[in-house]
Amino acid sequence: MSDAAATACGSGWHEEGELAGVALRRSGRGVRVAVVDTGVDAAHPWFADARIAHLHVEKKGEGYIVVPDAGGDQSGHGTACAGIIHRMVPGAELTSVRALGPDGRCSRTALIDALAHCVRAGFHVVNLSLGIDVPRRVPLKPTDHRPILSLYEVADDAWTAGVVLVASGPNVAAFRTYPGRFKALIGVGRIGAESAGGAHPPPDASGGASPPGQGRPDAPPGPPRYAEGAEELERLATSRTEDYEIQAPGTDVLAPALGGGERRWTGTSFAAPFVTAHVARVLAARPGLPIESVKAALHQMAGAWEGRASVGAHHPEGVMEAS
Repeated sequence: MSDAAATACGSGWHEEGELAGVALRRSGRGVRVAVVDTGVDAAHPWFADARIAHLHVEKKGEGYIVVPDAGGDQSGHGTACAGIIHRMVPGAELTSVRALGPDGRCSRTALIDALAHCVRAGFHVVNLSLGIDVPRRVPLKPTDHRPILSLYEVADDAWTAGVVLVASGPNVAAFRTYPGRFKALIGVGRIGAESAGGAHPPPDASGGASPPGQGRPDAPPGPPRYAEGAEELERLATSRTEDYEIQAPGTDVLAPALGGGERRWTGTSFAAPFVTAHVARVLAARPGLPIESVKAALHQMAGAWEGRASVGAHHPEGVMEAS
């Protein structure tokens, strides 16, 4: 899975930064994106023209199943993440998989079963703005091994099936976050955060899965302000670490809030949806592109940003264009 292998001409990604001459499609049309989170408030003005299906995770026996859902979000976290994706790729088909409760938490088994469903269902991209946080300096407990191994196996199944998983990394340097650190998927950090972002309090260590990040009120109900900081929101940065490999905007990101308004959100939870949207653009232009080639495309775009930043430009012209 080396980057060198991913950039081979046979992979479909050319060294000069073009997808075999095919411009990336900013609409994301035809790409199916799953958002495993707290649900989505589809009545929010940001989703006025969105196509959103709703599912939720339901306890059955010793495990969980995924069943149709009426929609809704009692937390706002999932609505914010889905809003960022829809803003970036308005033509993508979104499916909300409500796995987290109103407190932003779920059992590890529920997360594993929700993710396994997404792989079986053949979504093109799955956004995971959540994770299992484990103290970095403490050895894994015996109770940690099984769920982390199960997540690893599901991530490996996704790689084999061509389902691209995008998962947020830790916000706190003292923690490692699973599945975001797996190399079979795309782990995401946030641009501008030093180390793993020590600005946030440690997550609840009770053992479940939770979404890192926080928000603050910003604006009353109304249509989305799509133009705000549009160029900067396109930015990607390569940062290969144990916890993630690419960074995206994740500080004071404007996104939907419950009640029809908007909010400024900070955390890797809100960086991951930007990467998910970029992946959708790549796959809209080249359906079925291998995951290693998708990764190479993201790093190429990050390199284009870095190159243009050094000469004072903002947008990597020639890498993306509207469709």
